Amino acid sequence: MTSIASEKRRAQAISFASILFYITGSFGVIGVFLTLPYTLQNRAFPVYPIIGETWGGGFFDTLGLDSELLLILLFMIVSMLELVVGWWLWNSRRSGARLGLILLPVGIVLSVGLVLPIWMLLHPVKLGLLLLTWKSLR
Repeated sequence: MTSIASEKRRAQAISFASILFYITGSFGVIGVFLTLPYTLQNRAFPVYPIIGETWGGGFFDTLGLDSELLLILLFMIVSMLELVVGWWLWNSRRSGARLGLILLPVGIVLSVGLVLPIWMLLHPVKLGLLLLTWKSLR
């Protein structure tokens, strides 16, 4: 009986990886939805008193606003797919880890180019958790 219960129980590292993908995916989608209307209307990124300029200031600034908006939309698509990864990992599916490993290089480039420091810190953590839990996924 205990072997069946332990077989169905998800490893803590998988749960943590799933939650991290949920967090980065959720905040990515929410962040784009909050800033995109302002940016499209004013042709500039919003500036908040404590946070400062959102999105701008990174390597992608040299590409111009239109190109940067396309990259932000790509970031939103990656964020939506991270929500799928989180769901699949929560269900201990190896396909979630596969998709997560595919998304990580794209996410790293986007987070560096858009200057998203928290994302830059979380990508290596997510990679380590995916590699650590690979064998326990089905």
